[in-house]
Amino acid sequence: MRRLLTLLALLVLAALGWWLSRPAVTLDDLGPAVRIVTRPGVPLVVVSDLASSWRALPQSARSPRAGYPLPDGLRGIPCLDSRGRVVALYAQGIVRLKDGALDDQLPLPEAITATEAPEGGHQIVLMGVDAQDEPVLLWRSPAGLRLFVHATITDRWRLIADGEGRPAEPLDGTLKQLVLSDSRRALAFPGVDGWEVWLYDTTPVRRRVAEGCRGARAVFTPEGDALVLDGKVKGLWRLGLDDESLRFMAEGNLGHHEKVPFSYGFRDIETPEGPATVLLVPQYDLHDYLQIGQTHLTGGGRWSFEGGSYHHYSPALGPHGNLLAYVQSDLEGAGHDEEIYLFDFQRPDRSALLLARRRGGRPGQGPAFVGDGSVLMFIAGGRLRRLEIDESL
Repeated sequence: MRRLLTLLALLVLAALGWWLSRPAVTLDDLGPAVRIVTRPGVPLVVVSDLASSWRALPQSARSPRAGYPLPDGLRGIPCLDSRGRVVALYAQGIVRLKDGALDDQLPLPEAITATEAPEGGHQIVLMGVDAQDEPVLLWRSPAGLRLFVHATITDRWRLIADGEGRPAEPLDGTLKQLVLSDSRRALAFPGVDGWEVWLYDTTPVRRRVAEGCRGARAVFTPEGDALVLDGKVKGLWRLGLDDESLRFMAEGNLGHHEKVPFSYGFRDIETPEGPATVLLVPQYDLHDYLQIGQTHLTGGGRWSFEGGSYHHYSPALGPHGNLLAYVQSDLEGAGHDEEIYLFDFQRPDRSALLLARRRGGRPGQGPAFVGDGSVLMFIAGGRLRRLEIDESL
């Protein structure tokens, strides 16, 4: 009898241990995936699978069969505009899809169609959509790089050009570091003399140059009034777009690692002086580890979210700034191991929640909040995972 009671007690303890260690959340499996495309506030995610087929899935999708496939022949990577349309480049031009149906189609600029051979379509790249949902195209023309933006009012493509009639050549010759503002018709890229901002919300186009600032990355502020970048001396600097000022903002840096896709986010916080906006971005610490640094946009006030002998990066913030998803890794090996965590700023006493483990080193794997922020999506194990956020977290 004593042995039986002992065995029962052990079973009860084992069951209790299993109950306490059970996963706190359930992740839906939405099938094979290698890349996801999202946009803050848009309840849609565009997914590419192993066969390079693309599919648009709604935020509510719990099955890979939900949503709709994108037409074959897509070139490059599609994007989403603020109206929830999928914007994609095809041989015939730009296609905009809404709920699976063709909403709009834009032919390529005449300058391209009159010069480019049909087999040279790979020389045209969709860079994204700007603050007015207009597509931005890069064309590697025989005479050099060209940037075009579409204008709905005139239904024509506009060449973003300087006084000599052509864009300045970037350092790497590809413009893959091009940044588009979410709130203003402006774009930025590293030029010969430093990062350049081109404002095309007026005519003629205005150009701002952060001379000597040649860091790998830059970030537009949410209001579109400045560009934050690594300065020519140590620290984060702020290039004002209206007053053309370049001034020191705070200690820190925009950390970028060759194995880590660059990402950032903003959150509003309360301070003794009132509301403030904070930039969250990977920064290198004194030991050369990437840590998610938080910096007041008004300057000063820099602190790290995490620390220790691991790298922390890929911050993704919920729309209210309370939830933070991020990645932790030692970044060793060609395909390093990563852990994905979720942290609640409103419950700082609770440890971050481990969501999944995966092999890293690939862009477009997330994590990313979708739509109203009640859904978090990311790729782990080559499959798209969906986590629905609720108060139980």
